Amino acid sequence: MLKRKWISIIVAMSMVLTAAGCGSTGNTNNTTGETQAPAAQAETQKQETEAQSPETETEAEAKEPVTLKLMAMSTGDGNPEYDALIAAFEEKYPWITIEPEYLGIGDAYNNALLTRLRGSDAPDLFHVASGTGSVYSGILLAEAGYIMDLSGMPWADGLVPEANHDSWYYGDMLTAVPLQVAPIIVEYNVKAFEDLGIKVPTTMEEFFEAGRKAKEQGQNFLVLSGAHTGHSVHMLTSIAMSMVYSENPNWDADRYAGKVSFADSEGWKKTVDYFMQMCDEGFFVPGSEGMDTNSGHIALANGDGIARVCPAGNIHIVEAINEDLELSSFVMPGETADKTAVSGMMVDGIAAWSGTKYPEEVKLFMDFMVVDGGLNTYTNITGNIAIGDLLTGTVLNEKLACVSPLIEEKKLFSHPQEAWPGTAYDTLGAGVQSLMLGLVTPDEFLKQLDEAWDEGMAN
Repeated sequence: MLKRKWISIIVAMSMVLTAAGCGSTGNTNNTTGETQAPAAQAETQKQETEAQSPETETEAEAKEPVTLKLMAMSTGDGNPEYDALIAAFEEKYPWITIEPEYLGIGDAYNNALLTRLRGSDAPDLFHVASGTGSVYSGILLAEAGYIMDLSGMPWADGLVPEANHDSWYYGDMLTAVPLQVAPIIVEYNVKAFEDLGIKVPTTMEEFFEAGRKAKEQGQNFLVLSGAHTGHSVHMLTSIAMSMVYSENPNWDADRYAGKVSFADSEGWKKTVDYFMQMCDEGFFVPGSEGMDTNSGHIALANGDGIARVCPAGNIHIVEAINEDLELSSFVMPGETADKTAVSGMMVDGIAAWSGTKYPEEVKLFMDFMVVDGGLNTYTNITGNIAIGDLLTGTVLNEKLACVSPLIEEKKLFSHPQEAWPGTAYDTLGAGVQSLMLGLVTPDEFLKQLDEAWDEGMAN
């Protein structure tokens, strides 16, 4: 039974994230019998929302003042992305005040949110995670009765890509508005590339030429936080997107079904071989196998290396360390340009409390997120891609222009963090360090991945 459940989930998740652009056009519940392209649909929704909004300052002043409480997480320096979002919303709806409360990531937020939801002082809006892997996951909170159903909103159909449907829906109930997609890109030092005469690579051969050219001039090419599971996973999967998933977008579903294995996959063998070749040619900053995330940020900011595979949101973090640094991005290329593909993570969302006293104002906030640019306001700070950009098919963040054609070509795939058993994900991350230290061979590593996957399935 468990195996069938996993197969059902992964069949959806292994589809490209861009299925959101097709979801609305195939809606059999469309009462008009007509369909719209995603961009036209978004514009229609914007017009409908504007028609329902106050048109003059006088009308706004006549509204009864309302205060909505919002709870989200913070690393200790506030939450600039939510602050920007709140400021933009309050400017459009001046009679509504958003009162934010930011708590530390982890137990501080988790415990406070659950306590408030169970009591009488629940926030009207709150940050949630996708799926069921966290105590603040939208699905778990919906199951407990704490979540307002958003499936009736005019933009709900097609908002969530088909590949991620099961991570955001509890039955037919849309639990939250996903905030962003974090594509896994290669961030690079623009000036260093220019000074060294390196062009942005579009094939794997050109990628190796770039690394060699840097090394010939005494410059380390790649930064890798090898001690961090996530960054290690990003490194390997950035290669695998083109070697494995471009050839077979349903590879994960086939692995759940027992039709394929890592050990017998030519694509995964190529993935590991290319990574080992990067190691053998000395592309990585010395000590990368033991480097943590913050050390990786600093190494790139200081020019110890000039490129790094990472989630797109890391770009602004590194630029903040060195204000003179300009970063841009490209996607880890395939053996040929037409085989290039990219993965993206969709793990953050904002939900509404089912018991809010102000459901109409909450809906205005959600409308603002999706229709009036709120999601882009948020991602302008985080540096990732707004879900609305998937609806229009255009990435507004210029630093991520490399991702736009891949969205259009349906080559933006789900990430192992969302799609794999946790045991396999952890083994993939730990294996990078082991490969770099020579503790396992590529063949042994691929067998370990199969064993970890099967263990995760059994549990």
